[in-house]
Amino acid sequence: MKMIIVDDERIGREGLLDFIDWSRDYGIKIVGTAANGQEGYELYRSVRPDIVLTDIKMPIMSGIEMAEKIRAGDKIVKIVFLSAYSDFTYAQKALKTRIDDYLLKPVEEAELRKMMDRIADEKMEQTRRDYCKKYFVDILAGKPDLCVQLREYSFQVFLLGKEPVPKIDGHGLWLMEFHDGANVGIAKYESGEEAVWNGRSAREVFGFCYAGRCVDRPEEIRRSYNEAVLSQYFGSFWELEELEYSQIVKLREQWGRHEAEMQHELVKLANDIRAAISGCDRSRVEAAVHRTMRYLAQNQGIDPASIEDFIMRLVTRIAEEFHDNETRNSLWELRVSLQGRNQFRKIKGILIDWLINLTDTQEEKRKQSETSIVQRVIQIIEEEYERDIGLRTIAERVYLSPNYLGNIFRNATGMYFIDYLARHRMKKATELLLSGPDKVTKIGEAVGIPNTSYFSSLFKKTFGITPKEYRRNNQKQQ
Repeated sequence: MKMIIVDDERIGREGLLDFIDWSRDYGIKIVGTAANGQEGYELYRSVRPDIVLTDIKMPIMSGIEMAEKIRAGDKIVKIVFLSAYSDFTYAQKALKTRIDDYLLKPVEEAELRKMMDRIADEKMEQTRRDYCKKYFVDILAGKPDLCVQLREYSFQVFLLGKEPVPKIDGHGLWLMEFHDGANVGIAKYESGEEAVWNGRSAREVFGFCYAGRCVDRPEEIRRSYNEAVLSQYFGSFWELEELEYSQIVKLREQWGRHEAEMQHELVKLANDIRAAISGCDRSRVEAAVHRTMRYLAQNQGIDPASIEDFIMRLVTRIAEEFHDNETRNSLWELRVSLQGRNQFRKIKGILIDWLINLTDTQEEKRKQSETSIVQRVIQIIEEEYERDIGLRTIAERVYLSPNYLGNIFRNATGMYFIDYLARHRMKKATELLLSGPDKVTKIGEAVGIPNTSYFSSLFKKTFGITPKEYRRNNQKQQ
């Protein structure tokens, strides 16, 4: 290990040089000294030491300023502050610079050795970890010389938890390293030995366990690792704490064999959902989505892309019912929303939201259409009331069934069609009774009711008096 000493007092620098036998006791080589923080920083950049032993208060640049500059680009180098008693509070503030330790001046040999023992142990552990990390990476890369040494073994890779564990070894594994955000464990088996380490008990320690398949050659360890990574991705998607890649392979085979059955189920689900949307029945839509997701959940562990593909085929089939740009645009937005979703239940929520939104859109369009139709029917009544018109004849003209037209007309006006038509005819009849001397028979014919008896009866039912009485009463008032 290399160390530099930074102190503005020459006696302090020289005293530390000979204070202990750095080389013999700790394997440390002092590669330079500096009289202030600026010189110390330049020296650090030049020799890249493992340890920086520095005073705090110095001219030009303080030890704290120097440490901050060093720390900005180097998180590994060990930095130790030297502080006089009067500077103790100052030194405490300096801890924010993420230094590794500090010593009070005058330095006691016992304290210095205690600190150096700890730093030496940490550096040795870091060196060991660096070596293990390199060895691990070389194993994953299939380095030829290592593969030759490991030819008689088979291997299996596991991804275990998301936090580093204190010890690399143990847990029944040959190697374990924190790599790419997970504890990667490699089990090693003698040739012909059954792969028995399945990692289930490890869930109590790590929280989850995802495994690649066992491989017979060290060059294939990378493949097992990639499979473990996929197992982790699939397992996270399905919120499974344990998944082995061999299970994924089986599920893919089953998925492929059941394609015809799945297509039948897809058509059935699409028809159910389309009917619910057309009926603007939100609860029925949600129930159909729950059935869809229960069906897909039978394949826990399958590739999330297969789930996304099934859902996109489903919604595309649903959207075929509704030919408009708005639906086509929302279909594209749905595809974007589904991409990269890392949990099955989140996809379920997205699908429900999209279908409910589609239902609401169709309901709004239906209401607008119904309003337009009712307005058209009222226009026909106002323009053709004197003709022989009825619900059936008008329904044919607006291309609806009489029952459906009658329902939307009543919902919009609060009246049955026949009552609305009768009221309008009676209103026109009163106008004719007051505007001229025509007989009741002729007025009845003029408003579309040629049967005089029925006309008089309907008029009296509406106004409480006969047509003649209505005319006579209003003439007296005039």
